[in-house]
Amino acid sequence: MKAEHDMIPRQLLFAGLFFFVFSNGPPAFAQDAAYRVTVATAKSATFGETLETFAQVEADPKMSSTLAASVSGTVLDVKVSVGDTVAVGDLLAEITTDPVLLAQTKAAEDTVNYAREALAHQQRLFAQQLSTRDQVASAQRDVSTAEANLAAARRLGSDQSISQVTTGVSGVVSTVAVAPGQQVSQGTALVTIDDPKALLIRPGVEPADLRLIKPGDVARVTPVSAPSDSAAKGVIAPVMTIGSTVDPTTRLVPVTITISGVSADSFIVGETVKVSFSTQNQDTVSVPRSALEYDGSTPFVFRVDAKKAIRTNVTLAGSTDTEIYVSDGLKDGDTVIIGGLSGLTDGAPIEVVSP
Repeated sequence: MKAEHDMIPRQLLFAGLFFFVFSNGPPAFAQDAAYRVTVATAKSATFGETLETFAQVEADPKMSSTLAASVSGTVLDVKVSVGDTVAVGDLLAEITTDPVLLAQTKAAEDTVNYAREALAHQQRLFAQQLSTRDQVASAQRDVSTAEANLAAARRLGSDQSISQVTTGVSGVVSTVAVAPGQQVSQGTALVTIDDPKALLIRPGVEPADLRLIKPGDVARVTPVSAPSDSAAKGVIAPVMTIGSTVDPTTRLVPVTITISGVSADSFIVGETVKVSFSTQNQDTVSVPRSALEYDGSTPFVFRVDAKKAIRTNVTLAGSTDTEIYVSDGLKDGDTVIIGGLSGLTDGAPIEVVSP
């Protein structure tokens, strides 16, 4: 019992001491505790984001010409190969005309001769008043019809045993669709010629990156094979169209860029090029990326004001691996906290320390 009586005064003593110490609020060490942080200064910066992707050079199909067989027959010879440069009038291929067509053309020639003789006969009879005007007119119509049929056959080359296919345009051969010995019908595609000064670049862009580009913007197109320190810095070309749907195979949105005229001389159809899109520069302030925090999807930083951490929501213009660029929420010269952020709350006291 004596031991219990001795403990009671001690408990009262500790209780009294606790009341004395905390009766006027938390102790000084609790009141003055500050977060030890490192800081950086926001600096004015001009920010422009760049998107890079790759694609292959294509010929603009709207500017390509496909030459077809004018007659049915057998390909005797092909004079060009893919990649050849051709000029107007160059011989591309020769086709041995189908014997049936030759016979039909010969028959058309005979029909013309017969119709002309018949017309001459009617004209002689009319002069002797042995034929009517209607009979002469009918004979004239027969001649016109026969001559039109013969002219059509000759335009197709079916009056020649060998038909020569020549080009009416200059360019580069991109497709040879036939080979010697092959049977072809009238209208069969033989050779396609591309205009080397009308090119398309069709890179795919991630849907999330479409915010960076729009029709009418420009892109820099550079051959991948060009040395980085060479004078071949690529060309500036316009963005013509942006696809409205995602390609189900690549999961990218196609963008169409055109290159024409002398600019096209820097490229070869089929080669790989790098395509760079750049946004317009805007005035921002930059701070180290380590300053950035998120509350859900809302980005914010802590500014330093009167030795306190002040939470400040920001609008991001963009970022790199080391910096963020803020278009709203900070100004040049603001001090932001970049280290010691764990547990930091709005209004908390801070102590700036060296990193």
